[in-house]
Amino acid sequence: MTAPGKNSWLCRIDPARLPVESLLDAMEQDLGVGVCLACYEEQEQVEPDAQGLPCESCGEHAVYGIEIIVMAVPPSAFGDGEDDVQ
Repeated sequence: MTAPGKNSWLCRIDPARLPVESLLDAMEQDLGVGVCLACYEEQEQVEPDAQGLPCESCGEHAVYGIEIIVMAVPPSAFGDGEDDVQ
């Protein structure tokens, strides 16, 4: 079942607060890392396509997997690596 408004967090991503280098490294190594878009804390054991999971740090249902975040963030947030991210 889909939580109401769970994708609203994707509309409010602050690329400046994302741990971009850490996310790209985790994605390359398939580490199962996600980020809470409420408090920007990294979360472990998150599927790449996860959406709206509860955060262990703040409790908000705002944890998203790397694939979802990368698709939602403008390529300019990835700096020099923007050619590698699609």
